[in-house]
Amino acid sequence: MNAITVEDGLVRIGSSRIPLIAGEIQFWRMDPETWEPAVKAARAAGVTMISTYMSWRRHEPEPGRYDFSGLHDPRLDVRRFLRICADAGAYVQLKPGPWICAEEEGGGYPDWLLARTELLVRDDAGEIVLGYNPPFQHPVPSSSDPRYLDAVDRWFAAVWGAVGDHVHPDGPVVALQLDNEPSVCFQDSMYRSDYSKASIAAFRQWLRERYADDVHAWRASWDDRALTDFDQAAPPRSPGIGTPAAPRGRLRPLGRGPGERPAESAAHARRNPHRHHHQRSGSLPIRARPAASLTWPSGIHASAQHH
Repeated sequence: MNAITVEDGLVRIGSSRIPLIAGEIQFWRMDPETWEPAVKAARAAGVTMISTYMSWRRHEPEPGRYDFSGLHDPRLDVRRFLRICADAGAYVQLKPGPWICAEEEGGGYPDWLLARTELLVRDDAGEIVLGYNPPFQHPVPSSSDPRYLDAVDRWFAAVWGAVGDHVHPDGPVVALQLDNEPSVCFQDSMYRSDYSKASIAAFRQWLRERYADDVHAWRASWDDRALTDFDQAAPPRSPGIGTPAAPRGRLRPLGRGPGERPAESAAHARRNPHRHHHQRSGSLPIRARPAASLTWPSGIHASAQHH
């Protein structure tokens, strides 16, 4: 039986049942000669699963030039590391990103990707958003942009080509983690992101689907007789910022579909601003301080909130 399932809080791998608890060993930051002693030490301590990132920026330093065998840097020989784990009887959770955080430059995003400013997340004033925290802040590609998603598809295909034959039952890899933690590198507060062209296009498409291409129903919901086409729709912005958009007073009906209960009023949102940060599991409300002007890298001028 080769299936991997979760039963009663345990991971069942074949006939084994283990807790989903892993020990981190970042092979790409270590001398390869220390990999085996580290894995054996973890196993001796009772660790059954090793968790490790794969840094996109290191494995693909230039578009289409990959190193998974240590050809240019012996620390990148992921296949050797997986063989060591298998020989030690350790399972592996592999975390190929695309964003790994890990206090890695660019969060693991390749420099050549972040240099493509047309792909980057923007705030409601049109400034490039810097994700994560100082001193590791970096621009963030928009997950709404199909060009970015195409690059991720190619990266994941390359990763699978390198490690696919090391996946259970043929190898130790039993789990994959996509990205690292939620929320666009922690930049998910109201009006913070994402106002890139691709994201606004996705917002308009969402409205079309939400209102079943019925402009009249959408116009009635937004209470704006001047609206004649979904391409006129602009997402809510901070008061006084950018082009005309649905004012904050219209946030209540904005996301309401036919037959749904309205969301909380905009007035209530103003009285309770910290309840309206987009929350994910395990996240905490973020209290934003005034934005600061930063430069990263090569002259990219961006607005960054410090949390």
